[in-house]
Amino acid sequence: MTTQLSLASADSVTVARRRALQTGLDHALGSTVGATAAISTPAGNWLGASGVASRRTGLAVQPDDLFQIGSITKPFVSTVVLQLFESGQLSLDDPLTRWLSPDLVQPIPNGSQITIRQLLNHTSGIPDYVPILLAAGVNLFRDWQPQELTQLIGGQAAAFTPGTGWSYSNTNYILLGLIIQQVTGNPIASDIRSRILDPLGLKQTYFAAAEVGPNPVSGYWDVNNDGRLDDVSSLSLSWAWSAGALISNTKDLLRFSRALFGGELLQPDTLKQMLTFVEPIRSNAFSGYGLGIARLKTSEGTFYGHTGLTLGFRSSLWYEPETQLIYTDLQNTRRFNNLFSPLLATWEGEPERSLVGTASNDFLLGSGKHDTIQGRAGDDLLSGGKGNDFLWGNAGRDRFYLVPGEGIDAIVDFVATEDRILLPNLDFDQITLTERYGNTLISLTATGERLGGLINVAASDLTTANFVSTLT
Repeated sequence: MTTQLSLASADSVTVARRRALQTGLDHALGSTVGATAAISTPAGNWLGASGVASRRTGLAVQPDDLFQIGSITKPFVSTVVLQLFESGQLSLDDPLTRWLSPDLVQPIPNGSQITIRQLLNHTSGIPDYVPILLAAGVNLFRDWQPQELTQLIGGQAAAFTPGTGWSYSNTNYILLGLIIQQVTGNPIASDIRSRILDPLGLKQTYFAAAEVGPNPVSGYWDVNNDGRLDDVSSLSLSWAWSAGALISNTKDLLRFSRALFGGELLQPDTLKQMLTFVEPIRSNAFSGYGLGIARLKTSEGTFYGHTGLTLGFRSSLWYEPETQLIYTDLQNTRRFNNLFSPLLATWEGEPERSLVGTASNDFLLGSGKHDTIQGRAGDDLLSGGKGNDFLWGNAGRDRFYLVPGEGIDAIVDFVATEDRILLPNLDFDQITLTERYGNTLISLTATGERLGGLINVAASDLTTANFVSTLT
């Protein structure tokens, strides 16, 4: 039976929540040039945008703008493979040699032992061609053939014997693209379009390595590591091919996620196989990995989906099965910026009051409920009081109260060289710092009670000087 996941009317999202989400996106954008983000649940939806689509023109990003989505391409490719499995055209336990020519398999370590399933869930042990490609300083403006990409790993040792470990490798999905073409006799772009894009009405999604579509926003990368962002939009996406060459927008990605996890694209037993995860895995991004779908375990819940990274873009797409919440963000800057945590926290904890300071030094105290509190230009002292609050210090040397028993506060713009955490009557050795997915969680060592979190702050960037027990 197919379960349709509905997209509720945007009017069901309150004005206060919309304002808080947009404020959260604006503040969390940081050094990212531009981004779009969207959240969809049966109770309502929000789509937002912040920053610019092009530094040259200064044109503002719009919620329906197109971005490179990188490895979010992989769930599309794995869905095509699983549809071919459902129709009996291939087996997930077929070896590579069943579909690929000897000259293609020969350079691959353990190539004759590797199965389609092991490509899908990254248990093949095949090296990743992308680091080799980037280290070689090759011409990324040229059109690459997929066979050339797989040849880049020639002479590289396997990470492990197939099926005995886990290691993320884009090469796996280049090989899957070649297998799809061999099975169907069609270009990979044609199968993605006929099996997914057209049936779902994804009119703003296309395979940029082979199809022509509307231009995405400009993408930026500090190529020379000199602190300056370079526009890399004109680079060919043929280097990513079936591992990451799709272009899309947030609306289309919401629709794809809703269709995939709602049973519109795969039969229930097949979807169950897709969501059978290899765990634990050594990954900074995922908790587990299935057949083209990752699992992410957070304090807000367990999510299924994927992230993406190209030379000038980052992306994420996550689905939470308990609430049917779908989250996606698309960014046009390569450097890491976690928008997921602050935006999801804002959605979950709709503020009951918004408090904004002045240009002077302010003491801003929350209402005892769920508040959004923003300092401005001064050296501010911010305390959410009871409730789960969102705190922005903005400019100045700011101090943030975190008190046991008063909820979990998210500090969105903590600057380790300037700001301080005020922990009344607590010493540094009484708290524990835990880094998860680019954020640092602060909790009481004795009880495990969580006091708050620093968004986009690594635990290694913090010292005892960032934590004080009294006002000075």
